[in-house]
Amino acid sequence: MFASKGIILVVVLILIALVALSFFVIFYKLIHISQAQSQSISFLDRFWESKRLDEIYQAAQKLKYSPIAAVFCAGYVELSKVKKNKDGHAAASAQVGSMH
Repeated sequence: MFASKGIILVVVLILIALVALSFFVIFYKLIHISQAQSQSISFLDRFWESKRLDEIYQAAQKLKYSPIAAVFCAGYVELSKVKKNKDGHAAASAQVGSMH
């Protein structure tokens, strides 16, 4: 009889611990989602106000919780790579053209 009370007590304590852990995760996610929403709104305001992509990129790098800013940063980096390759290719073509 005492063994069954002990098992019940252990199960109840485990359930209480899991409920507490669940609430911790829920509140952590709520805070994280709230930060993401706030920073995304801030990024969108900055995006539509600014006319220069480099300024937007610098501002977006500071917004670590905004998924929209992260997508913009990734796109900006890729655009920079394409532009750099295009400029390098044009310069190389001009050099080859001047050799003829």
